Amino acid sequence: MREKPNRYVALLRGVNVGGKNRVPMATLSKLVEALGGKDVETYIQSGNALFSSSESVARRLGPALTKALADTLDLEVPVLVRSAAELAAIVAHGPYAADPLDPSK
Repeated sequence: MREKPNRYVALLRGVNVGGKNRVPMATLSKLVEALGGKDVETYIQSGNALFSSSESVARRLGPALTKALADTLDLEVPVLVRSAAELAAIVAHGPYAADPLDPSK
């Protein structure tokens, strides 16, 4: 039985900050797709990518993307992958959970 695709986010540490560790978002999208991500979206030059995949692909994607960035762009960039549910739990239990959320931030 095939796993149902879920939404995940790949968070890249320290890219596109002050002109260092430059990762073009088009390149990031292509790498995530090559590693099994579907429906990939990026936001400005944030170094973050939203994607759909099975849980098994998402579990492998962080280390695989770290290696792909090293191989492709010669950058050592840690990548953290989290599900939409994990991010919602983080926000719900964060120090600002009681404050109204501004959807633009």
